[in-house]
Amino acid sequence: MPEFLTFGEPLAVYSSEEMDKPLEEVTKFRRFSAGAELNVAIGVARMGFNSSYVSSIGKDFTGNFIKHELATNHVDTSYLFQKEHSYTGFYFKTRVSHGDPQIAYFRAGSSVNQITESDIDSIDLTGLKVLHITGISLALSENAYRAALSLISKAHHMGAIVTFDPNIRKQLWQSEKTMIATINEVASLADVVFPGLKEGQKLTGYSNPQSIANYYLAGSYTKLVILKNGTIGAVAFDDKQRTVSVPALQVDKVVDTVGAGDGFATGIISGLLDHLSLEDCLRRATTIGALAVQSEGDNTGYPDRNNLLSLMEKKPV
Repeated sequence: MPEFLTFGEPLAVYSSEEMDKPLEEVTKFRRFSAGAELNVAIGVARMGFNSSYVSSIGKDFTGNFIKHELATNHVDTSYLFQKEHSYTGFYFKTRVSHGDPQIAYFRAGSSVNQITESDIDSIDLTGLKVLHITGISLALSENAYRAALSLISKAHHMGAIVTFDPNIRKQLWQSEKTMIATINEVASLADVVFPGLKEGQKLTGYSNPQSIANYYLAGSYTKLVILKNGTIGAVAFDDKQRTVSVPALQVDKVVDTVGAGDGFATGIISGLLDHLSLEDCLRRATTIGALAVQSEGDNTGYPDRNNLLSLMEKKPV
């Protein structure tokens, strides 16, 4: 039975092997598995926990590639439903010497949007400790949105912790108004919410970190709010009026920023599963995030438990 479960859209990413070239000029790519929730599922599995991934994929070579990648990383694929007459999403990504890469998605109408209530009803959540949801899943389709809400309800019924990363992707939403309302609705159902600082400002209308945290702590279930702030670090606020902050770890060379936020989520979630203190959860999260940006591929740099503990003892990353 899974200790950790997440739901989202899996993607294959074709990453450029040619530095600082726009996509229209690139001729050589490497293929990796990707998708925010998939990244976290792999990250948590590498930390030694029973990790399960819920989604729908096509009966195509991309779907088979995703399934193989998950299995190779010891992620349970029992609830990776393969659908007829559908396709698995993918995207292309440039390689850059600084800043964020250019990305082109091909995911509209992909297989994840065919997931059904009966698929969700077939999932056994016995023993579940943490469910992770992101705002990306909420934006994909009505089916995906309902699947996320159903899983949250079931997780609460099982007494599991629900974590939520807003993970804003404006291009997936019909309007900014709908995006803000929907993300904040679901955030109020989560025990732990961890937006980026700029995301929190956009979603709440507040600029001050404490005000953003207070907004989410007023939610029905929310007990902990963590604000990520890139190269500066992260700060956490809980319902006991405690505030804990940690600085970001400095790295010598940034290879790829995509996947850093999911690495951070991996650190928080695995820390909760390990019953770490809030400060130690943040330290683990910033460490995995720093490791993530030093490797090509969205989840390639995520460490296993032994490597992580060894690196955290040595410092710097």
